[in-house]
Amino acid sequence: MLKKPFRYLPHTADAKFVAYGSSFKIALENAALAMLGIMFETDKIKNSKLSSKSVALKEAAHSKEDLVWYTLQGILSKADELSLHAYAFRVAKLEERKDTLRLSGFLLYKNVGDKFSLMDIKAITPHELSVINKNGRFEITVVADV
Repeated sequence: MLKKPFRYLPHTADAKFVAYGSSFKIALENAALAMLGIMFETDKIKNSKLSSKSVALKEAAHSKEDLVWYTLQGILSKADELSLHAYAFRVAKLEERKDTLRLSGFLLYKNVGDKFSLMDIKAITPHELSVINKNGRFEITVVADV
């Protein structure tokens, strides 16, 4: 079992992190958690007494790197469009067929208002985005434009 789901890395102008997982699915969920942690106080949102809600997200790509980028960008778009204060993303289904990966998942949020907001992320940059499988342990490195 992996102890830390992610860690933040130094970066001159933006926010950078690496997320870990014993599978690509778990590493992607942890990458979303790291990104949401830049935007919101996720633990405070999760632990608030309000009921959790979810919104679906579906993405498809030809590579794991593209799927990470599309998924994180999709989360940013949903959060912005619907004014969501999200605390987690869960992958419900991940299919790998020939040259296409398909993902369906859901973004968990609560209607807490802006009191747990931290910082806006403008976009996820494809620059420096990587997915590495190190002996069955996945690492996803991401730079967020803040």
